[in-house]
Amino acid sequence: MTGSIGRGPRFGRRPSAGGRPKGARITHGNLLAEVAFVREQMSALFSPGNSTLLFLPLAHVFGRAIGLATLSTGCVLGHVADTRNLLGDLDEFKPTFVLAVPRVFEKVYNGAQQKAQAKGKLSAAVFARAEQAAIAWAKADGAAGPMLRVTHAAYARLRYAKLRAALGGG
Repeated sequence: MTGSIGRGPRFGRRPSAGGRPKGARITHGNLLAEVAFVREQMSALFSPGNSTLLFLPLAHVFGRAIGLATLSTGCVLGHVADTRNLLGDLDEFKPTFVLAVPRVFEKVYNGAQQKAQAKGKLSAAVFARAEQAAIAWAKADGAAGPMLRVTHAAYARLRYAKLRAALGGG
């Protein structure tokens, strides 16, 4: 399978020694196009003074693109090669934003949920209500009514701040 980006570089699936597709040939032009896209679409994140902690291998195409985007915008980039202490690394580095695969966020969520349940029924119930409010807030997409705004603001102080702190932010 091959394709192109406009008249630009080509990429293709390469068979491994066993004949099954194993990877893709990525050219410098492909990476530059991806970095340009990231800079355009995420300009609020990728700006001087912001920071992120990268924990993907630099051989990973997303990791490489994020690394190049941070370098090209003056954003601070931290990198950890081992994710066994990821939450501690996030707490130490304190990035202003985190880009990750869903599994990383699931781990943070599951850990927070387990802590709430371990504290008892009341804490677990508050966690569940905060989760419902966060989902409603996301679905409202900027059109939240007054009750949801108040509820979201309360949980932002009580619960969401703890999740942000777990990801390194305040």
